[in-house]
Amino acid sequence: MKAYEKWLAIVNPFSANGRTRENWARYWQEAKLMGIDLEYCLTSCQGDGIKLTKQGIQQGYKKFIAVGGDGTVNEVVNGLMAEGRMASEDLELAVFGLGTGSDFIRSFQGDINVNNFINSLQTRNTRKIDLGKVIFQNSSGQQDSRYFINASNIGFGAEVVNEANMNSKVLGSKLTYIARVLTTLLRYKNTEVSLLVDNELKIEGRFCGIMVCNGKYIGGGMKIAPDADLRDGLFDLVVIKDISALYLLSRIPLIYSGKHINLPAVDIYRCQSLKIETPEHSLLEIDGEIPGTLPSAYYLLPQCLTMRG
Repeated sequence: MKAYEKWLAIVNPFSANGRTRENWARYWQEAKLMGIDLEYCLTSCQGDGIKLTKQGIQQGYKKFIAVGGDGTVNEVVNGLMAEGRMASEDLELAVFGLGTGSDFIRSFQGDINVNNFINSLQTRNTRKIDLGKVIFQNSSGQQDSRYFINASNIGFGAEVVNEANMNSKVLGSKLTYIARVLTTLLRYKNTEVSLLVDNELKIEGRFCGIMVCNGKYIGGGMKIAPDADLRDGLFDLVVIKDISALYLLSRIPLIYSGKHINLPAVDIYRCQSLKIETPEHSLLEIDGEIPGTLPSAYYLLPQCLTMRG
């Protein structure tokens, strides 16, 4: 069978605290037994997902599977994109969420198991979804850009993700995130931020966190943007005001249910673009990874990615 008729899975064996390495061979065999023509390659370091996806396109593959967490999905998406659009209009992406968080797949399909995943490959149903693009400063101090599929954090949430990524995730998504929330609370200080929403509305002040959301969930199931829609052509911008660590900690249960949006400390805006000025130390988080600092602008790319399922 020719390469373009196959699925190519980009597999992060380190995802889910290494459990993907243990289970992937079994999942692959199950897919093959169900008639899925599927090849795969394993990532070995950060950035491999982008490189392997681009290589797959050059080899003639049109259908790709991101196997792992949100960071793996992000890398495959960035490998599929070129100059604000898919590298080829006939490319498709499927996601097998095996990461610690896997928040994107919660918005797209809900929790998924291997049988549902295989069924999604067998169907020909596809959907176009939105992506975000962010301009930021990379680790070399140069201006850079990255696409994201689920959400981006600035402030407290980015610091929590950074803590989580530097430590073991053996506790699973929810407990890992809550544990890092507690450690981050001990040192985090709210920061001054200036926002320009859709080149019209200016918002300035000291904030605990700012989340630019395409999907509904972050942090392993926190329903941070309960009304977000992957296909509506708009970001849900969630702004958490200058609240204390104790106040934030006491309201975390509300975030899992999405009821935090009724709190006076939370504002939500819908927009297509965002310009932002932050202090020098502000980390940028996108889809569970920390690519750099000092985000300067966000842009929404409506319905530009074709998803299977």
